[in-house]
Amino acid sequence: MTQNSLDQLTDQFINYLVVEKGLSRNTVAAYSKDLILYVESLRKNGISDIADADMTLVLKHLIDLRDAGLGPRSRARHLVTLRGFYRFLVHEKILETNPAKVVDLPKAGRKLPDILKIEEVARLLEAPHASKPLGMRDAAMLELLYAAGLRVSELIKVGIANINLEAC
Repeated sequence: MTQNSLDQLTDQFINYLVVEKGLSRNTVAAYSKDLILYVESLRKNGISDIADADMTLVLKHLIDLRDAGLGPRSRARHLVTLRGFYRFLVHEKILETNPAKVVDLPKAGRKLPDILKIEEVARLLEAPHASKPLGMRDAAMLELLYAAGLRVSELIKVGIANINLEAC
């Protein structure tokens, strides 16, 4: 295959995404951009025949993206693009195997939650109007969140049967 055939294969894949998969314009543009970078990477590594690309080159490309400053989510999207591209090539019988299939997605680190200052917690606990029934409920919920260190998802699962009113 020639270098033009790499371009032809990417064009065929992009056309497939538009016509057969019906993906949005933005998604297709992102896939196209990812593939342009990958084809450039292949050419930089002396690959002009897609059949010569292997898992090592896929990994090298992802490492190059990391070294260029792309975060885990962006690299994961690139890998998803490459998996889809190679899956298409296997389906079209251009390749026998998908070298991107065995590459693991980059792990996205979890961002720690922001912590409230003591003054902010105090203002939050004083905010409900405890003279009204809904205010009393809100105050109790905020106190429970704060005192027990619950997540909101845990708090909303608390039912009236879970509360011992005798202990109050």
